[in-house]
Amino acid sequence: MKTHHESGPPPLVSGPDQLPGRAQRKLLAAGLLGSSIEWYDFFLYGTAAALVFPHVFFPHSSALTGTLLSFSTFWAGFLARPIGGAIAGHLGDRHGRKPVVVVALLGMGLATFLIGCLPGAGTIGVAAPLLLVVLRFAQGLACGGQWGGIVLLLTESASPKRRGFAGTFGQMGVPLGIILGNSAFLLTTKLTSDDTFLSWGWRVPFFSSVLLFPVVLFIQTKVEDTPEFEQLRRSAERGARPQVAQAPLKEAKLLVARSHAVRLSSRFDEAIDLARRAAQLIGPEAGPEIGPEAGEDLGEALRAELAVHLDTVHPARAEQVLERLTAVGPHEHDLLAPRIENEINRGRLAHAARLLDRADDAHTAALRPRLLVRQGRLLEARSLLERFTDDHSRIPMAHRESSALLAWMHALLGHADRAAEHARVGIGLGRDLRSPLLTCVSTGRLGLALITGSGPTDVRQAHQHLLESLELAERLGVDRFRAEPLMGLTVLADRMGRPEDTLRFGIDAVEILAAAGDRYLEAMARLAIGAALASRHDPTARTWLKEARELAHECGDALVPLLCDQWLASLDLAEGDRAAFAARAQDVLTRTVDLNLTDIWLTPGWLGITDEAVRRAWLDAARAERCAAAHAAYLQDRISPPTGGTITHPSPPAQSVLRITTLGGFAVDRGGVTLTAESFGRRKAIEILLLLCASERHSQSRAELHDKLWPELSREKASVRFWVALHALHHVLEPERAPREPTRFVRTSADRIWLDPHSVTVDADEFRAHADQLLASAECDPAEGQKVLGAYQQPFLHDYPAFEWAIPVRDELAVRFTELTLATAESLLEAGDHTAAIAACRRLLAHDPFVEPAYEVVAAARLAAGDSAGAHRAFRECERLFEEELDIRPTWTLDSSGVHSVRHVR
Repeated sequence: MKTHHESGPPPLVSGPDQLPGRAQRKLLAAGLLGSSIEWYDFFLYGTAAALVFPHVFFPHSSALTGTLLSFSTFWAGFLARPIGGAIAGHLGDRHGRKPVVVVALLGMGLATFLIGCLPGAGTIGVAAPLLLVVLRFAQGLACGGQWGGIVLLLTESASPKRRGFAGTFGQMGVPLGIILGNSAFLLTTKLTSDDTFLSWGWRVPFFSSVLLFPVVLFIQTKVEDTPEFEQLRRSAERGARPQVAQAPLKEAKLLVARSHAVRLSSRFDEAIDLARRAAQLIGPEAGPEIGPEAGEDLGEALRAELAVHLDTVHPARAEQVLERLTAVGPHEHDLLAPRIENEINRGRLAHAARLLDRADDAHTAALRPRLLVRQGRLLEARSLLERFTDDHSRIPMAHRESSALLAWMHALLGHADRAAEHARVGIGLGRDLRSPLLTCVSTGRLGLALITGSGPTDVRQAHQHLLESLELAERLGVDRFRAEPLMGLTVLADRMGRPEDTLRFGIDAVEILAAAGDRYLEAMARLAIGAALASRHDPTARTWLKEARELAHECGDALVPLLCDQWLASLDLAEGDRAAFAARAQDVLTRTVDLNLTDIWLTPGWLGITDEAVRRAWLDAARAERCAAAHAAYLQDRISPPTGGTITHPSPPAQSVLRITTLGGFAVDRGGVTLTAESFGRRKAIEILLLLCASERHSQSRAELHDKLWPELSREKASVRFWVALHALHHVLEPERAPREPTRFVRTSADRIWLDPHSVTVDADEFRAHADQLLASAECDPAEGQKVLGAYQQPFLHDYPAFEWAIPVRDELAVRFTELTLATAESLLEAGDHTAAIAACRRLLAHDPFVEPAYEVVAAARLAAGDSAGAHRAFRECERLFEEELDIRPTWTLDSSGVHSVRHVR
């Protein structure tokens, strides 16, 4: 099939038959003749207005005034031309090109003939110039109508390759009409005297317009209407919709492009309006019969609207657009990715999973982490997402950004710091990509991160971020994105002493999500209300929790039902119903293992039981009732014991026989026997131990460990390698253990692996605990500070610099080492021990030469010891390093008298 570029200007519709060659030639001749006589009539008036009309229609005026009045009537024709064009265009589309051309030619001929018949002002007075203006206006209407009509008649009847040539015949009528009009008056003035010419001779050229009538008769009887219009008429008679003109298609494509552009800047209402206008231009009720090209364009318009509903997570509206898209008739494969995403958004997770298994392209594969999150398989989703990297110079993906999704997952898992970190990345990404929607989502998730976990939470900051997200959502006009901050405010209300706000915020969130058709998040909103009420033992919490559990179960989610049952068991325990508690607790603990969701006990998310005392009582009762007692005991051991409000020095367990050194070169002390890296034989055996040392609470899910150490292998093959490496590790750590004897140091369960806290100590834990205690005290004890700093010989696992899982812990401990060193050095300086203060700072600078406050303390110590030159050397050392390496100047200085102006930064 030829393209438009190959075949010349495209027709308004495709596929009509063209006129035969002989008929085309007759039509061209008639068109040229009719156009020429038409313009002859139109320009004839201009010549007459200069030569005759001042004498005939304005005889009582002076020569100048008469000429001006005569020409003042000239404008009426030009005023009428666009009006005539608009009327003729409308009628031509409804009734055909030929009738419009015939009427226009007749109108011009009749108006011109009547001007020739018009009596002068001396006969009928002022009525003469008024009738002249009316007839001139009629000439303008006719001229406007024939101009477009004759050109369309010529071009649409010609073959595609000759349409430009055919159109020139309508244009050539203009110069020919001018020539004919001037020639007619020139001939009349030559053949008549002046008096005769002014009396009746000027009327002869106007009477000549009757020559138009034969042309009109020829066109009416011998010329058929254009093939394009005949095809449109036949289609209408058959009841089929004609194909759409190219001009509206081009405008529709432009509207679609604008819709996508404004959507990316989060102007969603405007984007929907543009997309719907594009669809309306193509055909509001169009279906497959509109033709392939128009069908594709209608599909693009509908996809533009669909993209808005997917961005704003409004599955109910998206489903309506998907139904229309299916009716238009694109290939089902083209709709697979948006259909999967909308099924995920609707909460139809089983169906989405089946569709996703059928897909094999990268776009649909990127939807799998979101599906896993909504199925409650958070650790699998996290493993997938953490392999992705964000590019800050691309199109924003709104709520689908990996940073926003990771913030959501970590908040659900109770990893407050990681959730906040990813949320802040999302906020920065939203700013860089100019995506207010991503900023809105990430700001709300930062608020959720700050109310996550069982430790102290910044309620004020969390409340501020949630309100900011709510305001951004309202500003964007996207009701759906008010739901997440409202859920956070539901949980936060009780903590802020405003229990009356729990239901107000929660019910608002439920109604928004129900209207949007997002059943999964609606279940989560109901859980938020139930959790907030259950935390204060409100009996109505049961209703909300049971509704949330049922709705989430229908969706195919596992996390929300698990959290609901965890809360319901807590209510059973509080109400003294031990039988109901035992049945529910057994089920909850079993599912915790099956789903690999131990984190809901160790680091509860914002919807979990964040009160550590409640969790401990829950697990105590489960052990007493023999409900999965082994796993309950494990969880109880991993939950940190309550502190009395003061920080104490942790001491190694009495039975500890395995000590792992990570801050001075990796080594393992096993009852006085030192094991080095070479002792382990298998590289993966030592990597398991390193990963456990770097993990929070020295515990890892087996699924995560498989993904981290054997990412290239399938889960089955990774499991085999894991057991081989673990056996080698056990053999090195416990060489005398009998084959079936329980392991003592590295423990495993159905879903996790961990270091036993009663028999294993890690020096990094002791350093962290001591450093936190000293930094939290009002004054840092310099002697104790030096003792703790002595344990930090090297950065965490510095002999394994490429072991990526150690990097976050290494950075965290380095920050503590820096803060403790500065605090200790300042305490030493205040105590007058200048030499020790300088030594501590120099040791810190050996680890990190860019710690500017360390140079300040060194200079201050030198000045206090009377060594002004040494203070200046410290300043110049800092100044040179910062200028050469960082191209900046230090933020402190020494004044002219040698007195140190120190900026302390504790």
